[in-house]
Amino acid sequence: MIGGWKDDHETLPILKQRARSPDYWTVQKATLQELARGWKDDPETLAILRDRAQNHRDPILRDFAQQKLAEVERQ
Repeated sequence: MIGGWKDDHETLPILKQRARSPDYWTVQKATLQELARGWKDDPETLAILRDRAQNHRDPILRDFAQQKLAEVERQ
């Protein structure tokens, strides 16, 4: 995570919005990674990861979301 992102109160809402939007899979992958890494304690993070792991149209991104979900749930 690039320093300072987590301290900016606008970052989390932007990440949540991007994680739910039909952006390029690379944008969604980076977004899910940052949510799992920096905001694993936010109640919506698990819900977003679960949704992407179950419902994303791209199987690669679904697999990635499943990996991140497993990491967050282990912690």
